[in-house]
Amino acid sequence: MKKIHARIGRLILFLMVFGLLFGLTSCHRLGMEDFTVGKCFAGTYNGRDIAVRIDEVARKELRCSLYFADTPVSMPKPIVVSMHSAKKWVVKNLERGDSKRFKVSFAKNKITCEEPQSNDIAYVSPVDMSAADYKPLYSSKSFEVKCTKDVRYAVAQGYWAGYPDEDKPFAQIYLERMGQLVEKQDVELCMDVYEPVAKDAADSSRLRPLIMLIHGGSFYNGDKSDEPYRLWCSHFASLGYVAVSINYRMGWTPTSASIDIAGYRAAQDAHAAVRFLLHNAEKYHINPEQLFIGGSSAGAITALNVAFLRENDRPESVKGEGPINKVAPEYDESFQIAAVINMWGAVCDTSILQNSVTSILSFHGDADDIIPYDYGYPFRAMFANMIAGKADQLIEGLFSGIENATNFSGSLPRISLPRINPRGQSSFWDGLVSPMYGSYCIDQYYKNNGFTNVGFRSELHTKPNAGHSLHVDEHRNLSSYFDTITNVSTTFLYEELVKKPVCLQQIDETHFSMDNSNVAESYWWVEGGAVLASDAHSARVVFFGDAPVHKVIVAGVYRNGIEFREELVLTAQ
Repeated sequence: MKKIHARIGRLILFLMVFGLLFGLTSCHRLGMEDFTVGKCFAGTYNGRDIAVRIDEVARKELRCSLYFADTPVSMPKPIVVSMHSAKKWVVKNLERGDSKRFKVSFAKNKITCEEPQSNDIAYVSPVDMSAADYKPLYSSKSFEVKCTKDVRYAVAQGYWAGYPDEDKPFAQIYLERMGQLVEKQDVELCMDVYEPVAKDAADSSRLRPLIMLIHGGSFYNGDKSDEPYRLWCSHFASLGYVAVSINYRMGWTPTSASIDIAGYRAAQDAHAAVRFLLHNAEKYHINPEQLFIGGSSAGAITALNVAFLRENDRPESVKGEGPINKVAPEYDESFQIAAVINMWGAVCDTSILQNSVTSILSFHGDADDIIPYDYGYPFRAMFANMIAGKADQLIEGLFSGIENATNFSGSLPRISLPRINPRGQSSFWDGLVSPMYGSYCIDQYYKNNGFTNVGFRSELHTKPNAGHSLHVDEHRNLSSYFDTITNVSTTFLYEELVKKPVCLQQIDETHFSMDNSNVAESYWWVEGGAVLASDAHSARVVFFGDAPVHKVIVAGVYRNGIEFREELVLTAQ
């Protein structure tokens, strides 16, 4: 019985001591959780700036490193803090072996340690680590990615949707599918949806920008799951976007009207895909005010048409296909595209660029003979190769009505194609395809008509002496320029979202600053050091000489609610 009473007595004593210490600290916003390994405190000791890092925590003892900020990089002084009570601490200098007793008090978020005999006083506060909680949304990879494949967004009359890109001549691809150009049928239109995996409740409730990507392939081949679009979507989803790759109706016969219709149907389908996503914005956590669209080649033409083409701009050749929103009319959401990523695309008429307030990022080779860099006929090299290449007799026989040249038994327009040189210098092009304005013309139109003076950007990246499909090589493997497109697009869209991103700068060895005019709240933090003092736009720091990395971090929230995190690495060992 006595043993039980003794144990109870010790337990009560322990709870009283713990409660006293915890009560004195927590009621002033300092709790026991502040005394953890790795936690830093910053303050002053007799007028000298100091920082203290906790290295080891025992029951009533803290082993720490003390840094005097007399130099930008300070070497540690090992000390032991013994907590005799909530109000009495003993600090032992392990290098000298001497000890000092301090009277301790807590006020708000500050600890005051006063040495009664010498009147030595130290003031320290826990270093705010709030910066560690913020993510570099939309600029750096911060999320795992989940992909939902084959989400059906519409059904429409057409030939096919999706034909995986292969290392084959276009003439061969054309021949493989031309038997399906006889009769239209109901075609399922599907998309793959890539989403960031939410890490917490804040992520789960966050509305995210949408980027929709459209594959190329001359409105004849290509698929939403082709490697470039799969990688781009995964990349943007890892930044925090909802990224979508779509399939759309493809296929045409070699007449100007048929090619025009194929392009217009692609725009109808992509338009329906955007409306479908907005109709399901709550499910996919999409911000309807932050819509981006992009594509390569035919996909870029489609993306530009979705952003800029309006009903009264449609050419006569496509008016029989109905309005732009004919596909999936049950989704009647309206939208405004904020920016287009135009990869070697073009428009039929630059005047349609007046229809929208949209920024454009363009990539194009100035020797492109499929889609003109400036002004010219599209697909000319493709048709020239079809006529002059290995499939010469077969293609010419088909197009001139010699149907027994293949197993194809359907009916196609009986036209005769003249033999032309590879550059396509023939009036033949006037009847087969319409001329288009490429990326150079688009960029010049924006700049010559004042769009760039009112906040809408046009940024053209020209690759000298380069042809078509800059993201892949001649065998359809990813090229080094694929990474260039990815990195430039990431920066461009981030600047569209933020408009004025934070720029972290080093003023001198210990002072750092940023422009905070676009920032609602900000926090400073140092990895391998401590913040000695900070305000909304600057910080003064000390670096720990025994740390392997010295990194200054500023994080917070922009005025539009987007989180940011900028880092500046100074040393690495």
